[in-house]
Amino acid sequence: MTTLSPVRDLISDKVASVAALTTIVIGGGISGLEAARRCAERGDVVTLIESSAAVGGKLASHVVDGLRLDAGAESLLTRRPEGLQLIEAAGRSGDRVHPATSGAGVWLDRLYPLPRQQLLGIPSDADDPDLPALLGAAGLEGLRNEPELTPGAEPSHDMTVAELVGGQLGTDVVDRLVEPLLGGVYAGRADQISVDAALPGLLEATRRTGSVMAAAASMRAGSPGDGPAFASVIGGLGSLPDSLVNACNLTVLTNTRAVELLNSPSTGWTVVTDGTDLLLADQVIIALPGYAAAPLLGSVAPDAAAVASALEYASVALVTTVFDAGSVTTPLQGTGFLVPPVTGRLTKAATFVTSKWQWVQDVAAGREVLRFSVGRHGDTRGLDWPDDQLVKAVLDEVKDLLGLSGGPRAAAVTHWEQSLPQYRVGHRARVAQVRQMLPPGLAVAGAAWDGVGIPACIASGRNAADRVAEARSSG
Repeated sequence: MTTLSPVRDLISDKVASVAALTTIVIGGGISGLEAARRCAERGDVVTLIESSAAVGGKLASHVVDGLRLDAGAESLLTRRPEGLQLIEAAGRSGDRVHPATSGAGVWLDRLYPLPRQQLLGIPSDADDPDLPALLGAAGLEGLRNEPELTPGAEPSHDMTVAELVGGQLGTDVVDRLVEPLLGGVYAGRADQISVDAALPGLLEATRRTGSVMAAAASMRAGSPGDGPAFASVIGGLGSLPDSLVNACNLTVLTNTRAVELLNSPSTGWTVVTDGTDLLLADQVIIALPGYAAAPLLGSVAPDAAAVASALEYASVALVTTVFDAGSVTTPLQGTGFLVPPVTGRLTKAATFVTSKWQWVQDVAAGREVLRFSVGRHGDTRGLDWPDDQLVKAVLDEVKDLLGLSGGPRAAAVTHWEQSLPQYRVGHRARVAQVRQMLPPGLAVAGAAWDGVGIPACIASGRNAADRVAEARSSG
């Protein structure tokens, strides 16, 4: 933690000259933005501070070959309502779009269709016609001979995804279905990630039904609506953060880093910034990755800081390429493909951007946009290479699969370092403990605690805003 004892001594002298703020939100990713919006909605005076030059976090844009494209997240799940609510709050409901095509592939020796009836790779129907080719005879037999669990019996505690799914459905299901989905969402591995954190409710449903596959089916059946599973907006999700700030008239301080958090009965909460400015507030929300939140928590909730600092993260890189349409000779089917780690390939996933989004196709005018991802927890190959070397390596790997002739018109690499938290077994219980450790008027939010999906991050920010409000009213 940064030592600022001279600043501490000056606090009492400067309190009178610093305007009191009701709420300070630290971190301008989507969780922090939603926390700020929620607080402002109920009438609080809110200031959001962000260390970088722009808000949005992983909702970001860049320009490649004259096209403004998403440099981070490019779609959000509609099965939960929070993402669509955010689009509405940003005044962008009229721009909402859904994928122009559906379906994805799994790249093994060739591309196989990803079964549609699955939950993060867990099949919910053993008779799905796409399963035999993907799993093979032995894998399909293991799936269809899932041992029945006595309802109400084990599993009674959290475990890894691989322990639950592999133990019940076989390793082929894990290797060929679950791993590529986990890699795409978490950049993680099934033998390390908590099933309770990655798939909340699955353990309970498994205990109730006596079957992992039946549990997956029941959870899919409980998802609201039959419409498209994904959504975005014209211009990409990277355009949403600024729209939200403008629509909600949020006060944002960019290029401002919080370096210390103090609390006292006389002054309340004080946020010290890297310019040694002092921001006073009645309540504070920290919406930062665990490693960035830990130093701020250190002086006010040291046990919570220890949990935050212990969170592990995966780094990834996104390779965005633009080709002349005639240079991609293989007909592109669906939205893209996922790559299981058992293949040993560098490429983790691909998105056929112009096929997936009509708005991109409209502006691309005869060009094909392909995006690839690299990097998993424990596999950092390529992440420290020069950008041109990484682009070449990825394109060499997919060249024959996609029928690429010649090089791209343009390419860009976006590095997201330490961007995806890895939820170890017991994660949700530790998060509950952290929240009990926090003093009244302080809350944490974000992917570090509540899930990496956009709806989950929005819900995390919203709930943090509600927690500090409840604590203040009860105090």
